[in-house]
Amino acid sequence: MYIFDENIEREDRYSDYSESHYSYLNISKRPEFCEIRDKMEIWINQYPKEERDELISRLKTNNNHHFISSFFELLLYQLFVSLNYKVVIHPKLNNTKNRPDFLINDSCGNEFYLEAVVSSGLSEKDVAQKSILNDIFNSINKLYTKDFFIKAEIEKYPTKSIPAKKIRTFLENQLKLLDPDSCEKLFNLGAYDLIPEWKFNFDGFEMKFRPIPKSKEFRSKKTEKPIGITHYGFHWRGENKHILKSLKTKANKYKALRKPYVIAINSLDDIFRREDIIETLFGSEAIYTHTESDNYSTIRVANGLFYSKSGPRYTRVSGVLFINNLLPWTVGINNFQLFVNPWSENKITNFLNDFPKSIVENDRLKDIPGKKLHELMNLPDKWPHNVAC
Repeated sequence: MYIFDENIEREDRYSDYSESHYSYLNISKRPEFCEIRDKMEIWINQYPKEERDELISRLKTNNNHHFISSFFELLLYQLFVSLNYKVVIHPKLNNTKNRPDFLINDSCGNEFYLEAVVSSGLSEKDVAQKSILNDIFNSINKLYTKDFFIKAEIEKYPTKSIPAKKIRTFLENQLKLLDPDSCEKLFNLGAYDLIPEWKFNFDGFEMKFRPIPKSKEFRSKKTEKPIGITHYGFHWRGENKHILKSLKTKANKYKALRKPYVIAINSLDDIFRREDIIETLFGSEAIYTHTESDNYSTIRVANGLFYSKSGPRYTRVSGVLFINNLLPWTVGINNFQLFVNPWSENKITNFLNDFPKSIVENDRLKDIPGKKLHELMNLPDKWPHNVAC
């Protein structure tokens, strides 16, 4: 049984906005995606036979979240096998029907449980809005233009379906009024504000567009994907509550464990700072003002996974193995970071030493360098090569 279809005619094209990860990986004939397919088929053949078909069935889905979750499990298995660890899938525990994803054993007899989770933070409303926007962007990409790319920016998000064809017609009419040579001259002079900007409004939905002129030597054929830049507007950054919620769910899943327990989390946030995961685990950063002077100091609020107002909590969790936006085409440019819980009942010692770590030392978080993901998995740098969806 294979993950991807055999003997089908594949297509040399970019993906549509609404096309699922699996569907595009399956159909694309572009070399970098052929590379990904080949590697995933090798990995799945090294997966234990008794578990293989079930994982393949979960990978063959048009639900992106389910696909990424399944791929994350496949990659974690292959990662630890590449490091010469013995990996047991869904090991049995005493006094519970729940089973962790993996039990990892190293050559020195060290063992730990590993649980995988993918966190997106998308609400049902977010998913619905994204679906509407995907339809709009797909429609815009059907524009016939040889002279321009389009910058598209969302100002007010849609609350219901929008007639996407109406937006495309609006843009077609605006583009007919433009002289590409004049626009290119303004663009080359850096006079971007003098290039026309158009606003489209429909039933509370607002979007604005600006043409990006192509150089003369590139105007000989139709633009395959006219949308060159997308901007989704500004959003108030939350406190990554969805990551904390996902971690708490996994932390509560197993009550008594006599071995170290690590949660591997893949956060699908597009905008991410390292400080976000630190605040999630150790508490939000705050300013403490000294009443007797104008001095202040930085403190952490006791609201993290590892520490609350009542003191250390979730002490059965030994650490969190964190990565951001891990997808099949970001393996070569993405890296894990292991955050060690200093209050854990079962300490992480003498293993996972190849991974970059963050440990608490003298009340400070100290980073210990380690290998990059592609090095851990014996993959070429920036694998796969030349990816552009």
